[in-house]
Amino acid sequence: MLQQKRALILVAALAVSAAACAGRGRSKSDTPYRPPPPKTCRDNLKQLGTALLMYLQDWNERLPPASRWADALKPYVRHEAVWHCPQDRRPGRPSYAMNRELAGKSLKDSHNWHRVLLFESDAAARNRVEGARAVCSPGRHKGGNNYLLMDGRIQWRKEAPEF
Repeated sequence: MLQQKRALILVAALAVSAAACAGRGRSKSDTPYRPPPPKTCRDNLKQLGTALLMYLQDWNERLPPASRWADALKPYVRHEAVWHCPQDRRPGRPSYAMNRELAGKSLKDSHNWHRVLLFESDAAARNRVEGARAVCSPGRHKGGNNYLLMDGRIQWRKEAPEF
């Protein structure tokens, strides 16, 4: 009788274990992490800044050429949504441009860490390279715009910083 109770308890424990494991298939650790798409303009610029850092490591600390900077960053970007500011009312068009004076420059020669690298632009199109005259006016974010600076910081300003 005691052996039957032990056997019954063992069978019940195995049934509970089997039920807990059933339907799981792969564990979470087997699935690679994929972050959600960005939700804000600052998130977009942060991801584009990270993509630029990876590009710089692969290309001997030289910024992408002006004519194809966005295409050069594409392999380093996980979501197409990063190219479009959520506040930009023009659907399907890129919202960001690169500072024309910095395109293709080497970081080894640069003393421009305070200057704008990427910015929100009204004239944005894929691979758009412009200067301060192309900054959104009025700004998309409470009258101002977001800027990715050469040192990696993202700033919000009503007036454009130094280009």
